[in-house]
Amino acid sequence: MTFPKPRIPPGDEDNGLTITRGPTKQYPCAGNKKTTTLANFRPGQLVDVKWEIGAAHRGSCAIDLSTNGKDTDFKVLKTIDDCADQAGKNFSSKVKLPSRINCNSCTLRFRWKADITKELYLNCADIRINSKINSKRSVFF
Repeated sequence: MTFPKPRIPPGDEDNGLTITRGPTKQYPCAGNKKTTTLANFRPGQLVDVKWEIGAAHRGSCAIDLSTNGKDTDFKVLKTIDDCADQAGKNFSSKVKLPSRINCNSCTLRFRWKADITKELYLNCADIRINSKINSKRSVFF
């Protein structure tokens, strides 16, 4: 996932890496801890989630949301079949956030289960969903 801005392992950001690229077995967020960088959205807002695929290992992806501030109890917002049939940097899908949610410490997770390699890729982004956020400036870091 490249948007919203995902959590980055310690040290990777200093090396110019902007996303976690490797497979993981560490649920829920590949071992990456919460950050203070939040993307801000309104309840019910359509979010244009973006990602890149380094190798076309096929498989399906899911966009999940945790609203309890603990990176647990994720709910699937959208499943994207064939999300990784091609390698590239410009993939996106519109995901509608729940309309009756307000949370100051949510986690949006991009989850890809690669069919060919049987690997799991997880990226998490720290977001806020709040009805008081100005919809014209809905995303800022």
